[in-house]
Amino acid sequence: MKVVTILGSASAYSNTKKALTVVENKFTDLGAEVSQLDPLDLKLNNPATTETEDTKRITQLVRDADIVIMATPEYHGSYSSVIKLIIDNLGYPSALGGKPVGILGVAASPFGALKALEHLNSITAHLGCYTYPKMVNVASCYKVFDKSGALIDENLRERLEALADNMMEYAQKF
Repeated sequence: MKVVTILGSASAYSNTKKALTVVENKFTDLGAEVSQLDPLDLKLNNPATTETEDTKRITQLVRDADIVIMATPEYHGSYSSVIKLIIDNLGYPSALGGKPVGILGVAASPFGALKALEHLNSITAHLGCYTYPKMVNVASCYKVFDKSGALIDENLRERLEALADNMMEYAQKF
C-alpha cells in the first residue's frame, strides 16, 4: 500500500508532526510505503497562479496513493492554513477525490481539535473522499509528549496506531 500523509503544521516543534510520526511508523511496520507532504519542504503558490514543480509532484503522489492521512493542528477554531494550501494545490477536480482519507487533529485544548476535525471532514466530503469516520483527536498535546518529543500517553499511542491499522483495512473496500 502507498500512503501519503499531509502535515498541516509549519512549526519546527510541531506536536502534530510528533503524533503523525506515530501513525507513519505503524504504517511502515505494516509494510506500507509512506510519503509525507511537509509544508516546510514544499514550494507552493496560490492555486490561481502558476503551478510549481512541487505542485505537480504532490498531485501525482496523491493520485498514486492508496491511503491519505491528513494531520492538522487546530488554529483559531479550524484547520491550519498550510493544510488548506496543500489541499488547494491538489487541483480541480482534486487528486483527493475517491481516496480513503483518515484525519488526525491536534490541539493544546483539553477538548482537542474538534472544530478542526469537523471542518476538515466537511472539506473531504466535498472533495469526494472516503473519509474514515473514526478521526483521531489529540487533546492537551503539551501533556502527551515528553521534553524529547517522545509520546508518553500509551492510550493515545493505541489510538494513533489503530488509525493506521484501521485505514489499511478500510482502504481494501475501495
